[in-house]
Amino acid sequence: TQYVNEMRNMQEHGLTNPNFYSGVDVNPDGTLDFTLLEHYISLREQAGMNLQGKPLYLPDNPLLIVKRNLTLAEKDQNIAYTTEIVAWANARGYGDVYFFGNDEASAGGLMAQSDSFQSIQDGGGKIFASLTQPSHYDAAGDLLNAPVVQHPGHVLWDQGAVEITGEEFLLNGEEMAAYADPAVLMTPGFQTLIDDVHAHGDRVLAYMDPTGGQTLPEAQRRARGLGLWKVGLDGTMTWAYTHIHGNNVNFAELDPTTDALPDLINSLVLRGEEAPFDTLAFEGFREGVDDARYLATLQAAMSAATAQGQHTSLVNATQQWLDSLNATNADLDAMRLEMARLIEVLAPLVALDPNTTEYRWNNTGFGDWAAGDSNWWPGQFPNSRDHTAIFADTIVSPSTVITDEAVTVNKIVFDHNQSYVIAGFGSVNLQATSLNTLPEISVMQGAHQIQALTTISSDTTVNIAADSTLTFHNALNLNGRSLTKTGAGTVEIRNDLVTAGGTLLVVEGTVLGNGTVGGDLMNTGGTISPGNSSDSLTGPGQVPEPTAWLLAMLGLAGLYARRWDSPR
Repeated sequence: TQYVNEMRNMQEHGLTNPNFYSGVDVNPDGTLDFTLLEHYISLREQAGMNLQGKPLYLPDNPLLIVKRNLTLAEKDQNIAYTTEIVAWANARGYGDVYFFGNDEASAGGLMAQSDSFQSIQDGGGKIFASLTQPSHYDAAGDLLNAPVVQHPGHVLWDQGAVEITGEEFLLNGEEMAAYADPAVLMTPGFQTLIDDVHAHGDRVLAYMDPTGGQTLPEAQRRARGLGLWKVGLDGTMTWAYTHIHGNNVNFAELDPTTDALPDLINSLVLRGEEAPFDTLAFEGFREGVDDARYLATLQAAMSAATAQGQHTSLVNATQQWLDSLNATNADLDAMRLEMARLIEVLAPLVALDPNTTEYRWNNTGFGDWAAGDSNWWPGQFPNSRDHTAIFADTIVSPSTVITDEAVTVNKIVFDHNQSYVIAGFGSVNLQATSLNTLPEISVMQGAHQIQALTTISSDTTVNIAADSTLTFHNALNLNGRSLTKTGAGTVEIRNDLVTAGGTLLVVEGTVLGNGTVGGDLMNTGGTISPGNSSDSLTGPGQVPEPTAWLLAMLGLAGLYARRWDSPR
């Protein structure tokens, strides 16, 4: 419970892809054991994190990452383990797999690990490692796929926080915040590093920028939003959500007028027995993530307007305004208000046709199906038996659309290589139109998920194109109707499929997973696979024979996700 609640808390604050401190184990016979990693991933998915298409940031185990040359046998084992782990991740729709190099190694230490780094890259893996100096990248830059650079102001910041009392720290906010000025990362040395990393096609992140619990919300906000973009960084690996020593603070005895700040200065939250308590720093962090979302939405609106030949002068003026924003002292509230105004103007404008039946998702990332017509094009959310909901190429990264109320449509179309997840505490109802056109879920490309409860009120077809996947992560209630699987692609059942007396008919393609199906299962031309690896699509009969399967229910509520990627 505590883990899920903490993951949910991270998700709600924009930390959508934290790194793992436990990875893949090795069995006594030398085979790899993914059980623990799969368990942690499943808990994160319960918390609403969508890892489809996203990189996995893993510790070094079971690989050997050492500051010396490897023997031939050690190289071969590293390559074999890496190859297997990467294949495992690819088969489940995850992105690149990064392994953690030695923490804060010197330039010589990075070079000494080059044999280990190379063997991992030979197996298809990637390396992320912390750098205390930008010049260290020169020592092993071609082997670092995600250098995580230490903010140069952190030493002064930490010294100041430790050497003065908590009260003095709070009373000298401007002086302390100066240490975290994003402009420090805009010096030639850092900008050269960032340019070099991007030239290799890799990502560069920052940490201690500032540390998690520094109680200056505006500094946290500035560093995670406008500052991150202005500097040219791809993300942040803040130290830390909670300090590795824990929250060793006895608040009953803490006197802010005399006591220095303890390890709490490195923690974004106060850890509770079941759920965390947010600090002001973490609220500032979340505001920074929201600034980044406004910025990304504005940039998408500018691109859309340019593609349609609209608002050319305004787009140019907006770009000039963005370029003029000062990462150090821009008024962030005023900036966000102006972004909101510009988004409304630059969004394509058309009159809403009362006869419109097709509605396209118009948000560049996370959003609520029924909260705000601006999330859809044209400006109204689909909620009728005659409506089609289209999720196409608007999003810029894997994204979640939530619904906390019941919505009804006739058809859902997924047509993007970036993954959509339909989640939330509400439900999606598929129903025949007023002209009796039967419902359909269509996946034209990509791997997508439906985590919200889905009810079939009319016989429905699920058509999945080749090399595409639709995954049901929660209850699918056939309500006595038939669900017909067509197309060469795959339907995965990752939780219980509650048919309530209906029929699952496989005409083409593949149905697989680890769920339990109740009702009639008929296969006339497709493939029914009882799971992959340790997963299984279970029931009392043998698949793929038509049979009556056990009716079971297991709810898995999909929650929220944001697009901003903050791995640590």
